Order: sequence, then C-alpha cells, then structure tokens
Amino acid sequence: MSLELTLLSMPEVVKDHLFQYLSYIDIARLHKTCHSFRDYINVRRPDAHFHGIEVTQSDDDVCLDLITKNKEESVWLAYNKAEQGCSILWDANFEHAKSRNIDELDFMAAFRRDFEMIVKHQKSILKEVNVTHYSQKIDICKTIQKMFEDPKEKKYQIKTEDCKLWWLTPSDVCSVLPSFDSTCLKSLSIYGDHILMAPINDIVQLDHWKRLESVTLANFDIRNILPHIVHLKRFEATTTLTSDEIIQLKHLVLQSTQLEYCQVFCSNWSTENDLYASFGSNYVLKHDTLDTFDLIKLYAYRMSLEVFPLVAMPEAAKDHLMLHLNYIDIARLHKTCKDFREYVTIKRPDTRLHAIEVSQFDDHIKLNLITENDDDTIIIEYKKTDEGCLILKDANFENAKSWKIDGLDFMTAFCRDFKMILKHQKSILKQMIIGRSEKQNLCETILKMLEDVQKKKYRIRTKDCKLWCLTPSDACSVLPSFDSKCLKSLSICGNRDQMSPSDGIVQLEHWKRLKSVNLGDFDIKNILPEILHLQRFETTTTLTSEDVIQLKNLILESTQLKYCQILSTNWKLSNDLMSSEPTLLSMPEVVKDHLFQYLSYIDIARLHKTCPSLRDYINVSRPDASYRMIEVFQAVDNIQVMFETEDKDGGPDFFSIIYREHEGGCLIETAEEDREDTRTRSVSGVNYLETFFRDFGMVLKHQKSILRDMALTPHNTTEQRSQFWKAMQKVFEESGRIKSQRCFLQHVTAPDVLSILSFFDSTCIEKIHLTGMEDGRVNPMDGIIQMEHWKNLKSAILDDFSIGNIAQNIAHLNYFACDTSELTGEDVLQIKNMFLNTPTISSCHFNFRDSSIKQNLYDSLGPAEERQDNEPEEKKRWSFRSPIAKQELEFLIPVSQPLITFALMSLEPTLLSMPDVVKDHLMEYLNYIDIARLRKTCHVFRQYLHLKLPDANIHSIHVCQNEESMELNFRAGLHEDLLKIEYKKEFGDECSIEANYQQENIQIVRTDERNYLDVFCNDFRMLLKHQKSISHELAFIALEAPEKRAEFWDMIRKVLRDTEATTGKKLLLRKRSVILRNLLAPDVFSILPYFDASCLQMINLTGEEGVMTPIDGIVDLPHWNCVEVATLNNFSIPKVLQNITHLVMFSGGVRGITAQDVLVLKNKILHSDDMNFWLLIHENFNEDQSLYELLGPQFVSDEEGHVKNWNFRSPMENIVLEIEVTRQMNSESLLVKMPDVAKMNLVEYLNYVDM
Repeated sequence: MSLELTLLSMPEVVKDHLFQYLSYIDIARLHKTCHSFRDYINVRRPDAHFHGIEVTQSDDDVCLDLITKNKEESVWLAYNKAEQGCSILWDANFEHAKSRNIDELDFMAAFRRDFEMIVKHQKSILKEVNVTHYSQKIDICKTIQKMFEDPKEKKYQIKTEDCKLWWLTPSDVCSVLPSFDSTCLKSLSIYGDHILMAPINDIVQLDHWKRLESVTLANFDIRNILPHIVHLKRFEATTTLTSDEIIQLKHLVLQSTQLEYCQVFCSNWSTENDLYASFGSNYVLKHDTLDTFDLIKLYAYRMSLEVFPLVAMPEAAKDHLMLHLNYIDIARLHKTCKDFREYVTIKRPDTRLHAIEVSQFDDHIKLNLITENDDDTIIIEYKKTDEGCLILKDANFENAKSWKIDGLDFMTAFCRDFKMILKHQKSILKQMIIGRSEKQNLCETILKMLEDVQKKKYRIRTKDCKLWCLTPSDACSVLPSFDSKCLKSLSICGNRDQMSPSDGIVQLEHWKRLKSVNLGDFDIKNILPEILHLQRFETTTTLTSEDVIQLKNLILESTQLKYCQILSTNWKLSNDLMSSEPTLLSMPEVVKDHLFQYLSYIDIARLHKTCPSLRDYINVSRPDASYRMIEVFQAVDNIQVMFETEDKDGGPDFFSIIYREHEGGCLIETAEEDREDTRTRSVSGVNYLETFFRDFGMVLKHQKSILRDMALTPHNTTEQRSQFWKAMQKVFEESGRIKSQRCFLQHVTAPDVLSILSFFDSTCIEKIHLTGMEDGRVNPMDGIIQMEHWKNLKSAILDDFSIGNIAQNIAHLNYFACDTSELTGEDVLQIKNMFLNTPTISSCHFNFRDSSIKQNLYDSLGPAEERQDNEPEEKKRWSFRSPIAKQELEFLIPVSQPLITFALMSLEPTLLSMPDVVKDHLMEYLNYIDIARLRKTCHVFRQYLHLKLPDANIHSIHVCQNEESMELNFRAGLHEDLLKIEYKKEFGDECSIEANYQQENIQIVRTDERNYLDVFCNDFRMLLKHQKSISHELAFIALEAPEKRAEFWDMIRKVLRDTEATTGKKLLLRKRSVILRNLLAPDVFSILPYFDASCLQMINLTGEEGVMTPIDGIVDLPHWNCVEVATLNNFSIPKVLQNITHLVMFSGGVRGITAQDVLVLKNKILHSDDMNFWLLIHENFNEDQSLYELLGPQFVSDEEGHVKNWNFRSPMENIVLEIEVTRQMNSESLLVKMPDVAKMNLVEYLNYVDM
C-alpha cells in the first residue's frame, strides 16, 4: 500500500481549506466519486461561490443560470418536459451542450431537487437573484415556497443582496419572499402585470420590508404603502395616482430623513388645478414614450443646503467654473433663475466652440455646433411648420428632443439663437461654414443678420471661413461680419450657371491678411495680380491662353505663393499657347537624346506607339535599352526572356516576358519584380516563336551599352534546339554585334558555338560558359581557339567539351575548366610547367571520364602528401614551389571523384603562414566568436584551433532553459551583449539555430537535422574546451517545473563529465562568480566541484520556490572558504558564527541562530572593515524578548510592530550599523546593514550579484 498523502487522508481542516477554491461543478463531481467524499460533502456543505442566480420558468421548461465571478465558469441548466419524464441540458446556450434523460421524474421535481442542493451549498451572500414567471399553468413561487416549508430546511434560506421578481401577483410575492434571508436583502424589485395594477399592501408586514434600502414596484397599486417608504434610500414605481396622492408623496419625501431618490411613472395623469395650486404654476412637463403608454414622470431627489450653492458663490469663482461649461450648460443655467439669467447676460461666458456649420434649405436650417470633444457636439435643426416652427436638438440621434413654437418663423428663431451664440463665442473658432445645399443664393435673412453683426462689436472670430452659393456682392457684404485680424483662410463658392466677377473682394481689409484663398466659379481676371501675397490659391473659372501666360508670369514673380491650382471649365488648346511652351516633340534632338538616356526600354517602346514623330525618331536614333543582363530560356511550349536593369538607387530591377502558344495566335505575359500582378496580351495570327524573335531583335538593336551577361538556353530536343539556333543566328545578323562581358550558351554543338560566338564583340567578352548536349560524351572544341574571342578571354568553362594542346592554349587565362576523355602524365607535367612559369593563370579543373587516367596521374606525379586531419573528404595532394617569388602550385585529386584541380597558391606572409608562436599571440586578442568564425574558414585553421584551443575570452556566459529551446548568451560586460544563440525545437527531431550579433546588428538563422539539445551540448562542449583564463561569470538557469529542471541539470552534468574526460582537466570552470537557479541540493554538490575554488569570489544559488532546503554540506567545500559574497535563496545553513563571519556579504537562510549570536555578530561587524551587508532569514526565530533586551531601546519601529530597527555607532568615523528585524507571516528576518555612506565600496559587487 502506498503511504503517500491523498486528499481523502488529509485532515478535515485541510480539506475545508482546499474546498474553498473549488467551484460547485467540481464539488458535484467529487460528490459522485466515492462514499467518503459523499459523506464529507453532505455534512460540510462546501460553499458554491456563486455570484448570482437566475430562474426563468415557462409552461414546459425551467432555466437555471448559475453565474460566477468568472463568466467562463458560469453554468446554464435547462429542465425540459418529456413524454416519459424530463430531460436536463447543461451549458444549454453553447455549442457543446450536454443532455440527460430521466424517466418518471417531473421536470419541476428535478429542478426543485437541484435548486434545493444549490441553496444548501451557497453559504456566501449572492449579489443578485432573478426569478421570472412566464407560465400560467405552473407557479414557480409555490415550488420555491414548498422547498422551505420543512422546518429542517428553514436555515437554508436564499442569501442575496438584491432580488428581482418578474411578472408576479402580490400573493406570489408574499409567498416567495420568506424564502429569502431578510438579514441580507437590501434591494427588492418586483414587476407585475400593467393591466391588473393589483394592490400590494401585505408586503409591508414582512420583516424584509423594514430592512430594505431600495425598492422598485412596477405596475402595482401603491397607495397604502406610501407611508411605509420613509425608511428607504431609493424608491421607484409605475402606478396610477391622483393629485392628492402626489401631494401626499411630496410630504412623505420632505419628512423622510433617509429617502434620497424617489421616482414614480404615473400612467393615468390628468392636469388638475388642485395639483398646480399646491405646487405652483412654474412647471415643465417632459413627455417620454415607453412602449404604447404616455407616462408622466414625477421624481424627487434630496439636495443639501449646507454647501454654498452656485448662485451664492463669488463672481470670481463662478467665472472660473464657467470656463468648464459648454454652451448647452450655459443655456440651461440661463433658464434656472433670475440671478443666473442676469449673470449670464452680463458676463457672456465663452461657449468654447471649435467650429460652427450653418446649412440652409428651403423649409429648414441646420446649425452644427462642433466642440473639441466630439461627444459634446450639438446639432440643432429649425423646421418650418404651419403654425410657426419646430426646433430639434441632436436631430441626427435617436434621443432627439423637440420644441414647438407657434407664431415664430423658423428663420427668425435661428437668427435669434445664432446671435446669442456669437455673443458668447469669445475664443477664436477653427472654422465657420455658412452655405446652402441647393443652387440658389443664400437667404437674405441670413445675409441681413450677418450685416447686422458687423454693426455691433460681436464680429465672428474664426481662422477659416467657408461660404457656399454666394454672389460676389453677397460675399463682399458678408465678409465684414468676420474679424479680419483672425481670418487666415477663405473659401467662397459661387453659382456655376453664372460666372460672376469677384473684383470688389480684393478691396476689403480681409484680403490683405489672408494666406489661403479658394474661389469657386468666379471670374478672376482682375484679381490675378492681387494673389502674390498668398501662400495658396485655388479657383474654378474660365481662362484664355493669355490668362494662362499672365498667371505663369505672376507665379514666377511671387516669393510667397507655394501652391496654385486652377480648374478651367472652357479649356481649348490654342496654337499660340501650344507654341509658347516647349514639349517633348518640339525639343531639339540633342535634348531628346539626353532625356532618353534616363528611360527604360519599356518606356521607349510605349513612346514608340504614341505618334509618328516619336516613332520616326526612335527608329533612327535607337535609344539605348540600358540592360545589364538578358537571359532567354526555352521550354516545350513557351519561351521566356528575363531582363535586368538598374533602378534609381543603383540596385538590380528585373522584368520578364513569357511568350506561349494560344488559340489562333500567341499569349504574351509580362511581370515586374516589385509587382504581384502580371499583364497579359493576346496576339492573333502570329506564332509565339515568331513574336519572340521579332521583339528580341528589336531589343538587341536598342542595346548599345555593354551587357554584363547574355545567356541563351534552348529546349534540349534536336528539332527545337536546331530551330532555336537558326532563328537566333538570323536575329543576330540583323541586329549587329552583341556587346557582353560574359556569354552563357547551353545545349549547343561545336558548330553552333562557332556560328553564334562570332556575333559577339570580341573586344568586350571576358568569360564564356558552354554546355553541350548533356549526353555523356565529350566533344572536341578545337575550332574555338582559332577565334579572336579566345585570345581576349579571362575565364572559360567547357562542359562536355575538350580542346587539344591544353597547356599552350590556356596560358593566357585566369581560370579554365573542361571535360576530357584522356589526360596523360605528359599532359599533366606540361600543365604543371605552364603554371609554374606563367603569371596569369591561377587555377583550372579537369573532369575525366576514364577511371584509368587517375592511376596514370599517380604514377606521373609520384607519392602524394599525407592527408590533413579534419578535411571534409579524402584527397590526394601534391605541392610544387614556383620559380615565381612567393607562389606554390597545388594539385588535388579527390579519391571519390573523377576530378583534378590545379591551383596556384600565394606564399605571401598571411595568418596561415605565420609561425605558431605569432598566431598564439594574436589569438589572445580574439574572443570565442572570432575563433568560431576562423574555425569555418579552412582546414588549416580548423586543425590549428583543434590542437591549440585558444582562450575564449568571454566575460560572462549565461545558459537559460526555455520550454522548447535553449539560450546561450555571451556578454562583454554587465549590460553589453555580444552574441545570443537560441537553439529551437522544430518539426520532428529537427531544430533551428538563431544567432543574434548584438553589436553588429546581424541575425543568422540556420537549420539542423539533429535534436536541439544535442546541437547545444556539442557547441557548449567546444566552448568549455576554450575556457582557459579566469573570466567573470557563468550562470545556469533552469525552468521551475520539476521534470524540465531535472532534464536540464542531467544534461549540464553530462556535458561537464564528457568535457572533463576529453580534456583531462579536473577544474573546468575558472570563474569569479557562479549563478545556479532552480536546482536542488544534490545538484549543487554535483555542479560546484567543476569550478576552480581558488578563483571563485561569489556564489548565487536559488532553490525550490516556497521551500527552505538545508544545504549544510556546502560549508565543507573548499569553495565556501574562498568566496566573499554568498546568496542562498530558499537554502539554509547551520552554525552562523562558524560559517559566515568570513564573508563580506551574505543573504540566505540560517538555522539555530540565537539572540546571543546576533549580539556577537553585531560586535564583530562594528569592528570589521570588510563585513558590509547580511540578510539572515530564519523560520523559527522566537527569542524576541531576549534579543530586544540585549540590543537595548529601539531606534525606529513601525506602527504595526512588524519592523524594528536599532542603530549603533562604529568606532570607525562616519560609520553607523543598522540592525533591522522584520516579521513576515510566520518567519522572522534579521537584516544587518550599513548606511549609504558605507555602501559606496560595494558597487563592484552589486553590479554583478542579484541581491
């Protein structure tokens, strides 16, 4: 039997504590597991922790919604009537609802059983309970009432702060309320039938009523309960009332000392004189429409008269408060009383509007008052009616309010309000817009109002003014209404049917101050000279050619005008205007030649189609296409050409065209590198090959500059290849010589090469790469060496071709490669002598098809050099010293490949050729990142580094474990990152290695087919081999999860053991500081011995979270006596005085410390120059009184007594010792520390130790 502690075997006090964190569903599941849990839950009744409960009953079902604080854990149950019993659904509103059928059990009985169990488990007080009764057949209230009739169940009343009962009769209410605990209930809402309006008198006899603070009674007769509401804080009702009852309600509210808010919706209101006589005639009726009832809302709320009201405040205070009100707030205050009306009339508080828009229509006008906050923006609409006008506020929203005014015209009402707004608008508006939607002039009433404004001091102050549908005379009469000192931008739109002159506007003072003007549909001839002071000018007008020339000259003269745009409605290109401006066609050819240098071939082809003049010019001049590279690739049923040009930044830009066969002709697809879409064009009646060669010939005629590459690849079938080269030869004959530095020809025969290569300019070509038929045969290509091109080449690659007399014919090349069917020892000796005596050629390769050639070469060259270690594959090597100074010829023949390589090597003094003693000295200045890069350069360095293992020179190394990755971080200092390598797990056993070079801002990512942990271990082993000198810090940080943590430390131990076995070194790690996090005590004792104790100065260990683990053996290690700083998080050691007094700083757990030990430590620190900071954590430090008596009176103590401080002066000058005892939960900490003046010498430690 297992003796492990289980939930069942735990003491009840522990189980009680654990059950506090379970939901009701968890408790119900445990109830089903075994009889022990069933008995425990039946007796203890753990709390269900519900936030609210909703019960909704219909004729054939009951829904129960159990709401928790976390909505995702809420439970929805539905009990449905079934033929043979009932069905229960849970999570009924979700896609994954579950159901269960129970035979011979009524759905109401099932609901009652479960609801009773829930109430018994709900010990905490619910926030809200909702009971809704829709059924006429079944009474949910009686069901709930019966649940609590049993005297044994009385103690299980429903505990809730708020109760809502829907569609209940008064008798239902009085029967169900006793089921609720009256000591908890604070708020009650009951909603009845609005048709019945039944009296609900008996409710006030219940004990619950006296304890309530808030009551809502909807659709009940409340006459007899009005005297019983005075103890409430809030009362709301929907009912029928007479005037006498309203007066009674008023007196009750006034008499109550508790009632703060009372609201009654009266559904039978009639205006009776006795109510007005009692309340007075100064009233406002507010009509709300709710469903189909017209209700009058009577409400009262309590106001304190002890605080100074706004009216009684000094004017300076009122002025300040008015700064925070908008215009609607000011207008409301204007209506409250005579005092405010006089104050607002005299002071005119600022409305602080951002912009004003006025839109005038035939039968209404709209006023939009825009504020900086969009939520405060106001829209007012003035509409014409038969009796007068209708004013709507917030007309564009659902909750719009309206006022009907008889005998007042809508324009008069607007002008009255608009004048009032202007009087209050003291700050400068951002924008004012006045206009009319239809094509008619702005109403004379608005114009007169604006003219009237200018006669008074309330001019409109705005930065931007827009006037729509005005005549010039209207504009000149309206503009004086605006303050010229503020106006910076003006937009006036006239009538398009009538282009009126706008001469008079420039005479106004406003014109001289404007910076931006937009005149739409005006004749502007006479004002063009007046726009020179503007920064921006726009207009829509009629223009002649003379006007355009005049405008051009004016703009050239202006020093201010930055932008000018004119849309002409009658534009016609006259000859005099066209002749006055130079166009591309009219430019001299020398200018056109210069401009065409900046056009691509695509631009030239487009211009070729525009007109006969440009077509003739392009056919004669042939502007350069300026391509860098042209590649042609033929497939079975299409042919593709790729062009490379230079973009504006000097980088490559690619463009491709594909010609393919199509029904009745061909299809041409074009695509650009930076554009995802392709363009397609079909050509009828022409074969796709004919179309390609025609276009290709045109390109070559325009290609005047020297190409970098020209590549031609036909499809490798006899018929297509033959047709391709014949057609290409014809194109070359028509276009002239091809200028290209490099030529690539694939799938060619020797005759094809000789015929095609002759069309290339021999003075430009530097490299050729020829590929034969790829049929496994080597064809002679001796004719090529007779061509002029061969003599000018620097590089030649002949795949599937060979040439004779190799040594003589390749001496002028830098590089040569070819296939050969025979290569004798004499040929090799000739090539060797040619290399040794020729300064130009540097390397060549020969592929031979006959395996017997290899043995002949071995016989001719003699014994090969020994194979070097760490080479990627076995090779035979021969080296010969050249007569030419500082050069050596190297022969390489791979054993597994039919290949021979000749390479001339420089013997100049390089890093490779330096003596080992020099290289050793240089390596001292490289860090491990530089060493790793050198390792990849060549086998010589790989061998040197493998033998010498130069020091890594890395300041700090951090190894971090993640969920599915490992991190290796190299640092040059505390915060200076050099390299961060992350080994990530990928699909299957593969991994990715991501290296981030922080200083160079370079990221390199590569993949590996091995497991990410194996790759990390290999790299870390190599790093450890290079760790020779003493460096600052090494940190191993594992995950907290036990399985992951164990895997990490097992891996680290294996790497250290393997490295120790390989190198033979016992003390691998020479570090000043070690950080080990998330490990157990055995891990500490297995890892620390790999560190050199003579170097170690700081130890930082972090154990298992929440556990204080003894680690007594660490004090017996030689490392403990060498360190100066020790941090033991979640670890503890014994014998404080013997084990930590040699340390400069200590933080960690201690056991067995006494008050006498603290006193000894105090005296030792006071007389020591080294001991600076100690934090001692003890779980059972109980000798409070003895410690306090020894230390003497406290210097500082907090109010709760958790922290106590003592200060002692040291014999050393300006040094004070502070001792602090801090009690936390059930443990006590002793903090022995020096003040700031004594901590200055600790900076070097605090920079590197996590205290």
